[in-house]
Amino acid sequence: MILFFINIEIYFSLYLPKEYNIEHIPKERNICNHIGELKTKYIIKDQSILYIRDFKINRYRGSASEYNGFVDFLIQANRCDEENIILVKTKTSEDKKQL
Repeated sequence: MILFFINIEIYFSLYLPKEYNIEHIPKERNICNHIGELKTKYIIKDQSILYIRDFKINRYRGSASEYNGFVDFLIQANRCDEENIILVKTKTSEDKKQL
């Protein structure tokens, strides 16, 4: 039997140049069950985006009866990780001159 516990917290800051606007930010996520917990959050301030990700796996025993729930939890967490921020470059006066 395997027994482990994971607790990883990540803070990632992305600076946005002035010529970029945010078109889409993923929603905050909170997945919580007996296997673990995943919380994601995006904070927009001035010209930056702060991404906070808190990932925990409770004392998983590695038993066959818990395996499907464990895999389902990891699939849900992976889907959250695959969400994208979409940025759009605004047209500057230099860009307009080139057209």
